[in-house]
Amino acid sequence: LTVSLKAEIGEFDVDGRQIEIVNELPVPGAPSPTNPFGGRTYSQILAALGQDPSVLNNTADYVRSSNGDFSDNNTDEYVLQADWQLGENTLTLINSYSKYDFSELCDCDFTGGNVFSVIMDEEFDQTSHEIRLTSPTGNKLEYILGAYYETSDLEFRDTIQVQSNSVLVPLLNANPAFNGTPLQGIAGTAVAATGTPRVFTQDSTSYAAFAQVSWNMSEEFRSTFGLRYTKDDKDATRSLKITEIDGDPLTGLQAVAAPQVYAAVFNVRRTDLHDLSGSREEDDLLPSVIVEWSPDDNTMMYASWSKGSKSGGYDARSNNPTVPPGTACTAPNTPVGCLPANGVGTFEFEEEDATSFELGTKLRIGDQFELNAALYVTDFDDL
Repeated sequence: LTVSLKAEIGEFDVDGRQIEIVNELPVPGAPSPTNPFGGRTYSQILAALGQDPSVLNNTADYVRSSNGDFSDNNTDEYVLQADWQLGENTLTLINSYSKYDFSELCDCDFTGGNVFSVIMDEEFDQTSHEIRLTSPTGNKLEYILGAYYETSDLEFRDTIQVQSNSVLVPLLNANPAFNGTPLQGIAGTAVAATGTPRVFTQDSTSYAAFAQVSWNMSEEFRSTFGLRYTKDDKDATRSLKITEIDGDPLTGLQAVAAPQVYAAVFNVRRTDLHDLSGSREEDDLLPSVIVEWSPDDNTMMYASWSKGSKSGGYDARSNNPTVPPGTACTAPNTPVGCLPANGVGTFEFEEEDATSFELGTKLRIGDQFELNAALYVTDFDDL
């Protein structure tokens, strides 16, 4: 009996972000009452609105200012493995636990101007167990039999935050695009000191049983047959709202106006009704076949065929929910339950399947050279 334990604890933190703005193009047209920023670049607009002079640095010099970009990450990995000799066979038990968490602040206009930030954090943990029985090699038949179980939990949160002193407040208040609408002159005030908290959770469970048998038919020919059965269950939720910057509900005129402004500026739509949940189950039977021919000690040729799958799941970061096909929309204020074609989001996605074929050879040429060659093709369904 051999028992081994591996434990790994990691931490890595990042300050700043390797992004800078270069090659800015000016707003088309000349300045006018309806186009006050005509002819100016983004950095010039920010500077004119009193932002830090660093915004004017738009050359590729690997330097930029920001409002506190950071990323803090922690990881934990533990694996306990036991190998028990049962006569000529080996019984293996593998138990593992994996965990990570991170928190990030993205100054996502990528300048030193006070525009908006995105705060993100995520927590994940996973536990798995595997049992495997392996035969000795060199016999007429060689085999591996096993079963696998895994469970995991994921929680992801992010939010756009617009501070009360953000340059967006006066900028949106003066934006002529809102002229003639109820948002004229108050669009910026509507989103001052607000956030867009999005919360995604997913619980996953996976089961599998597998077997592989190799038949050494002769000194020249060998074939291997494998089969794996998998079953995956997932439950997920996702909500997206507009709130005060501390997460409290909006009140008064701001509760009505802020969603409309976010819809126009950030393409975050139907947030008051964006509260989704789903469950899915799927299973697959995945075979594989390998045939090998070794006419001499220096030559091996093989052909293989196998199927694989990648389970479906849920989208954590789409801004919008899905809507029924063919729902009619009218701009600029889309009715509840309706989104324009470019605003339809995703939540659930289906599994992906693959079938692979391969032909190959492994050659030893004299005592100094080896040549390996392969021809393969993989066909994906629903990539």
